[in-house]
Amino acid sequence: MPRNTRTSSAAAAVSPDDPQPSTSAGPLSFYDDSSDDESGERFVPRGRVLEDSSDSDLGSDSGDDSDLDYVSHDTSLDEDEPLSAYARRLRERNSPGQPGFRWRKKENVPTRYGFRAQPGVNTPGVDSDSSPLELFSLFFTEELMDMIVRETNRYHRQKPGPSSSHMKDWVDTSVSELGVFIGLRMAMGINQKPEQRSYWSTDLFYHSPLFPVTMTRDRFDQLSRYLHVVDNEGSHPPDDRLWKLRPAIEILQRQFSSVFTPPRRITVDESLEISGALCSRDL
Repeated sequence: MPRNTRTSSAAAAVSPDDPQPSTSAGPLSFYDDSSDDESGERFVPRGRVLEDSSDSDLGSDSGDDSDLDYVSHDTSLDEDEPLSAYARRLRERNSPGQPGFRWRKKENVPTRYGFRAQPGVNTPGVDSDSSPLELFSLFFTEELMDMIVRETNRYHRQKPGPSSSHMKDWVDTSVSELGVFIGLRMAMGINQKPEQRSYWSTDLFYHSPLFPVTMTRDRFDQLSRYLHVVDNEGSHPPDDRLWKLRPAIEILQRQFSSVFTPPRRITVDESLEISGALCSRDL
């Protein structure tokens, strides 16, 4: 069979609707990071109505990007919108299966976001001479402490628990006592022992005078048992597995974003491994 006849038969067997391989043999280009785009805009592919196969030549060699349309999307983040919600909204809008989405061959160019913030501490009066307690109070605000005290006392009224001969009756906690409790918890992380009761041990090997002098072991156990940040009997979203911590998370996220603005380029120390069993990691 003549060669041109064999080529014609092979070409006829290919449907014009089948995806055609690219005939471009040009060198791969790279992304130039030397120029910074401060526009704050992101360009993503926009859906295009497919032309009739009889009028389009899908197998033709195109040397330009005329088959790619781009639309500018505003990537600004609302002040009150959590970063995780913004990323989820952006991902859902551009995910496969959405109306107008179409796969195209395109170089993997990283997304560039405009950076217009001023890095540094945003709270007046905070400097290198500030005490650790002053810095801690920027995040554990009076609002958060009052909420923990209120819900802890409420939870004891809801679940009083059995009485014990060696444990004193419950007394409502206060903001000052809660601060002492949190301080002891932080000290436990620095001075680790085999078990919690070891911090109140009279054994010279484990003895830590700070703990028995500051708070009795029974009172510490009481606060550990009833510590709460939300009303258990109140309504909560059924699909939120962090609903018992959600009020505290929202306050902390707000403080983290308002107290300090990180620089444009940051380093993430550790990545979170994807786990199907544990879905409580909230970014």
